[in-house]
Amino acid sequence: MIFLNLLNNIALLVTLSAVHGMIMRRWKAGGRAPRIVSGMLFGAVAIVGMATPLRIEPGIIFDGRSIVISVGGLFGGPVVGIIAAAIAATYRLWLGGAGALMGVSVIAESACIGVGYHYLRRRRPRVTTPWHFLGFGLLVHLVMLLLTVTLPGNVSTTVLHKIALSVLTIYPVGTLLICMLFLDQESRLKAEAALRESEDRYRSLFEAANDAIFVMTEDRFVDCNPGTLTMFGCNREQILAARPHDFSPEYQPDGRLSAEKAGERIAAAYGGVAQFFEWRHCRLDGEVFEAEVNLSRVSIAGATCLLASVRDVTKRTQAEAEIRRLNTELEDRVRARTAQLELANQELEAFSYSVSHDLRAPLRAMGGFARILLEEYAPRLEPKAAHYLRRVHENALQMGQLVDDLLAFSRLTRQSLQVQQVAPVDLVHEVLADLSAERQGRLVELVIADLPACQADRSLLKQVFANLLSNALKYTRGRSPARIEVGVLRSGDEPVYFVRDNGVGFDMRYADKLFGVFQRLHRAEEFEGTGVGLATVQRIVHRHGGRVWAEAEPDKGATFYFTLKGGLTDGSRTG
Repeated sequence: MIFLNLLNNIALLVTLSAVHGMIMRRWKAGGRAPRIVSGMLFGAVAIVGMATPLRIEPGIIFDGRSIVISVGGLFGGPVVGIIAAAIAATYRLWLGGAGALMGVSVIAESACIGVGYHYLRRRRPRVTTPWHFLGFGLLVHLVMLLLTVTLPGNVSTTVLHKIALSVLTIYPVGTLLICMLFLDQESRLKAEAALRESEDRYRSLFEAANDAIFVMTEDRFVDCNPGTLTMFGCNREQILAARPHDFSPEYQPDGRLSAEKAGERIAAAYGGVAQFFEWRHCRLDGEVFEAEVNLSRVSIAGATCLLASVRDVTKRTQAEAEIRRLNTELEDRVRARTAQLELANQELEAFSYSVSHDLRAPLRAMGGFARILLEEYAPRLEPKAAHYLRRVHENALQMGQLVDDLLAFSRLTRQSLQVQQVAPVDLVHEVLADLSAERQGRLVELVIADLPACQADRSLLKQVFANLLSNALKYTRGRSPARIEVGVLRSGDEPVYFVRDNGVGFDMRYADKLFGVFQRLHRAEEFEGTGVGLATVQRIVHRHGGRVWAEAEPDKGATFYFTLKGGLTDGSRTG
């Protein structure tokens, strides 16, 4: 009899599960309304169970309400558990009898244990195995047996003797079965909710996309988004009635038929090879536009379909073509301007070279005749005339030196670089040996660091050191001792060579004039020179891909720095 009663309640709970599933599909999960209705439904099933009970003694009944209420609290939470317990307890009190107190107590403890397990599942989601549910059923019905002490007189002993074994064997198993049934229902509802959310998200993206997105089966459209209608200038019915190549010109740019080429792309996509290609489409009004098409195979509701997206790239294509045209035009202009500049430079160099050569002969004659006059006729000339003649001779010599410097400067551009590994410290010693006459009779302190090797044209780099050291000796004539330092600094991986002196220096406000041809910051009466030396240094350094600059203060000396492209050679070190 107990077994049949339990089967009756299980049948009711199966019905409850189906109805419960429909209710949860009807309302959004987490809302208050579905929990209230669910609690009322659990309470109603408990009432039906109590209406067909197992009667042990007059007024003492047993049924499946403990399973119903505990499962309601477990899967529905406190709202469902409390409503179901309140409905069931009200009905049990209305039935009355000697077992009313125990009946209400069983309803209360079932609801409390069910709600307690509900929160345990929330904290530990893994508490969903059959063993957990079986333990849950045992706990509910052990407490139920303990509550028989509320029965009057010695009735509790008689009741325990009749039902204890059945309650501890059948009711926990029944609880387990119903829990698994509701767990399966819960999993299905969650899966359906996730599916609906995914579909809603996909539909939102599908509808909001600016690109044309459509679904095809075989060679027919079955769905499209608003972007498709906008792009092709037609309505949904016109799209769904067409074939893919109906919105293409007859031929593609490569000369192939659009229908034939589209068929190949569609077949390849159905074969599982995603397609991404450029395509020429046309709108309903006949306007042709360039597009990028992406085709991929998808499964929708068990059917194999193609998902296609089309992006109008007409403006981008036009912009790219315009950029290519402008780049071509710019390259043509650059080539033309470069050719003009090279021609102008060649003409300027030729003019400079010619003038320099043409000036040498008269200058040599002027200097020679002035020297002869001074040697043979100076005693006969008046002092003033002899002075003028010496000035002519000196200026002719200076002009000759200036011409030589100009010729050397102009040759720097035409001379090819012979780059090799060079030891700058050796060049410095060679230059100082050549300038030994400049140091005679003077106290000169030289400090030369262990300069790192580099890649450079040896003869040109020697000329750089020659010009810088010659200037250092020249502008330190008034110093005793004169101090000249040649060293190197490190700027990352790039060595910075420098030549420093304690000479007259210069005002940094005029530093921009230092490296210009014929630019001098000191009067010729004070220091001789042509103003070409530093310009030569700059041109040599620039031809090596480096840079040159200076720092100075009046009467506190000057420092000239330069770098060479390529930095240190392997195995070199700084001193």
